[in-house]
Amino acid sequence: MPNTVPNTTTKEILDAKESNSKNRSYVDYGFHFGGSKLDNSEEIRKVRDRVASTKIFLNMSTGDMLVEEEKVLENLFKESKIISVHAEEEMVDKAIDLARKFRKPLYLCHLSKKSEVEKLRAAKRGIKNIWRSSSTSLIFRFKYGKLVTYNEARAKKQRG
Repeated sequence: MPNTVPNTTTKEILDAKESNSKNRSYVDYGFHFGGSKLDNSEEIRKVRDRVASTKIFLNMSTGDMLVEEEKVLENLFKESKIISVHAEEEMVDKAIDLARKFRKPLYLCHLSKKSEVEKLRAAKRGIKNIWRSSSTSLIFRFKYGKLVTYNEARAKKQRG
């Protein structure tokens, strides 16, 4: 993921990470490039054919990776080849709308709410290339020997 230290938001940092990984891995691998609130769309243009996706954080992240400004989001989506997003609740709608607007493949990462999955299902009727991940390692954790949901408050609210 691009939200490592340092954040993978420039071609130079991607080059360094690729160089560091070369001849050290026994499996195939790829890198995700990070969208930045500083509008690194020019950097995305340089690397978009070399990376698995551009990952854009719409709800939370570290450093300069949380992107909230509309024009910056549009630039990042426009210059990316494939987009992965960390989006929750209303930001799922935002990501779907931008993918539709710029006709880009979209990967919704870490969906954990029923309403978010329903939004994805509705969008799949109009967008061919839209996917999701729901990792049980993110949704469930053990606490005091008992299996609990990752976000107990959210889960209680969801259950009603």
